[in-house]
Amino acid sequence: MMKYFLILLSFSITFISTGLKADWEYSSNGLQSGNVISFTVKGNIIFAGVEGSGIFTSTNNGQSWNQSLQYGNIYSLTANSSAVFAANCIGYLPNISGEIKRSLNDGISWTTTNFTDLWVRAIAANGNTIFAGTTTGTGGGYLYISTNNGTNWNPVSIGSGVFSLAIEGNTIYAGTYNQGVYRSTNNGLNWNQTSLNNQYVVSLSCSGNNVYAGTYYDGIYCSTNNGSSWFHPSLNTGKVYCIISNVNCVMMGTVYGVYVSYDLGLNWTLRNEGMGNYDIYSLFICNNYIFGGRGGVYRRLLSEMVGIEPVTNEVSSHYSLFQNYPNPFNPITKIDFSLPKECNVRLEIYDLSGAFIETLFNGYLKAGSYKTEFDGADLSSGVYFYRLTTEKYTETKKMLLIK
Repeated sequence: MMKYFLILLSFSITFISTGLKADWEYSSNGLQSGNVISFTVKGNIIFAGVEGSGIFTSTNNGQSWNQSLQYGNIYSLTANSSAVFAANCIGYLPNISGEIKRSLNDGISWTTTNFTDLWVRAIAANGNTIFAGTTTGTGGGYLYISTNNGTNWNPVSIGSGVFSLAIEGNTIYAGTYNQGVYRSTNNGLNWNQTSLNNQYVVSLSCSGNNVYAGTYYDGIYCSTNNGSSWFHPSLNTGKVYCIISNVNCVMMGTVYGVYVSYDLGLNWTLRNEGMGNYDIYSLFICNNYIFGGRGGVYRRLLSEMVGIEPVTNEVSSHYSLFQNYPNPFNPITKIDFSLPKECNVRLEIYDLSGAFIETLFNGYLKAGSYKTEFDGADLSSGVYFYRLTTEKYTETKKMLLIK
């Protein structure tokens, strides 16, 4: 057995997928034609806004869809515990206007609120406080706020039309036309322009102190301190239609498809397996799936994109790769490891001969303890190896798959 271990350690390869990794799957049964440009969820119902075809719902994680609202260009969707809200654009430039639809019965029926104004591009809910961003074709517009669940609306001028919104607690971020990102720390009562002040921001996402702004012409900008300062990764994506983020990664939909970053936006990887390098207009995470919208809905398991889960932020004194459990396994096993410092991490699977099987994770992680899963459903019984590699540490362990 020792000679196999030595073969594995000395094996030098180019890391190319062997086809065992899953791809995006087309999941649009029941959808009508049009670009899917927005998502939200309420309870177990996923809502999808389709350009020109209204709103569709799914109760089985996107396997099939039913029409909930006919017609309309649903640029944005949001929900709270009692209602679902839809930003519907009517007409065409330059004579475009907007309305906000509301459903109090999970999409069975919709009513039009008393909001009537400009092109509604963004809508977001923070409890019963609802925010709506509007714009004109020349960049004017307002931020509207409803404090009674969409019954009444009051305009707030922040000097520009609002194209995108993101919420973290009582902090609200607004992406504007050529004025960058504005921020409110008191649930929309007062607003201040951040240092990102000269960009056309069409998409926003935030997670904790991290904020991500997608622009129309200049890719993505990232902040790790609530928008106080920003950095611009050296990645030429052009327009960033949408962004989603959580503690593990950031994903953005671009004219080239889906990019993923595991290090707070510093480095990005294109993840279009099975989908092609095409425009992605919307992204959404729900029930352990990622949904991507373009001319239909694509989906894949979140674990296939993220691949890693933090166990604790407590810092270990040394690097560790632990024995998988259960072992032997059939077909799923868990792998844990610890990092004493932030670093780039690669976790890979090999067979007994030293042939590369799969990369479970390849990205940047902070110091802490992590776990992930390996699924050997497509493999035959036998001995396999998993290897953890960082800049200063490499360790390999053996595991046994028995079917």
